[in-house]
Amino acid sequence: MEEETGIIHSTKADAVAKWIRTRILSGELVPGAALQQEDLARQLDVSSTPVREAFVTLESEGYVERRPHRGAVVTRPPYGEIEEIREVRNAMDRFAVARICESPEGPELLAPVHEAMADSRRAIIANDLGWWQRSAFEVHHAIALVSRSKTILDVSTMLIKRERRNLPVYEETMRRAHEAHEQLTRALESRDRSRALAVLDEHNRVFQDTVTRARNVNEGNP
Repeated sequence: MEEETGIIHSTKADAVAKWIRTRILSGELVPGAALQQEDLARQLDVSSTPVREAFVTLESEGYVERRPHRGAVVTRPPYGEIEEIREVRNAMDRFAVARICESPEGPELLAPVHEAMADSRRAIIANDLGWWQRSAFEVHHAIALVSRSKTILDVSTMLIKRERRNLPVYEETMRRAHEAHEQLTRALESRDRSRALAVLDEHNRVFQDTVTRARNVNEGNP
């Protein structure tokens, strides 16, 4: 067999990471689930090296913890930390919305939001949970960006980086959250502050529903 090139090898590692990430986000791989390197290599018909590299990537993202000679284990979402970060992020979103709605700039102000939403719509059409989650973070980053506040942008960026991304993404709550993003975009286009803030409140309820559902599943509650 020819030796794999760096490009092919990197692509395989990325594909393995995406395969595992998608199953963590869908809830198929629950916290505490053991991921054995050799078993995954056989299942995905790759060598053990891209699996090992995928574990490194996923650990850096907070999805798994590597264990010596045991592969990796799916991490448990730190629900308290996630809720605390989201509470502060929600406050930053509200500050950003207020500034955007008061801005004298024209429609071009929202170009980054429209770009992020276009990517999010593609993820919804593909029904790709991981892709959609990443695009959702980009939507919130874009809102912070167009607020024209360095403080809001810096704090929001820091919080987005800190937020652990192994909270499951359920299709139903994903679509509810996406619709909230659509409504929020329309409210910002019309500079309707009260409507935008109301949408953020609903968006936060969707997030709380997701956390509650994940907790119940992972802790064995009905």
